[in-house]
Amino acid sequence: MIQPSEYSILVVDDEEMIRENVGKFLERRGFHVLMAEDGTSAFECLGRDKVDLVVSDVRMPNGDGIELIKNINDKLNGKPPVIFVTGFSSKTEREFLAMGAKAIFSKPLDRKVLLAKIESVLAER
Repeated sequence: MIQPSEYSILVVDDEEMIRENVGKFLERRGFHVLMAEDGTSAFECLGRDKVDLVVSDVRMPNGDGIELIKNINDKLNGKPPVIFVTGFSSKTEREFLAMGAKAIFSKPLDRKVLLAKIESVLAER
């Protein structure tokens, strides 16, 4: 079993309400949470802060989730792992997994299912 206080999660979503909602949920579970409003600011955060996992929306202006995972793969050797959350995407789950994503969840989000996946991914590390 993981100790949430040992892990930092970066929550990335252009919708402030969703970003705050997911972030506060994870903070209440004991995780250290960082937040970014788009892929560009998320990648900047990865260069500054220790991040163990990214939970990211797919479609965002100013650097979407696909660009973010490509940057993580190309420039950070695929670390930290990424979990996607999306309301709509033209890509299939198989395509996201082929990019290196650990999971893809649809909005509206079941936070308990997300938490279980986060714990599973962090336990693999």
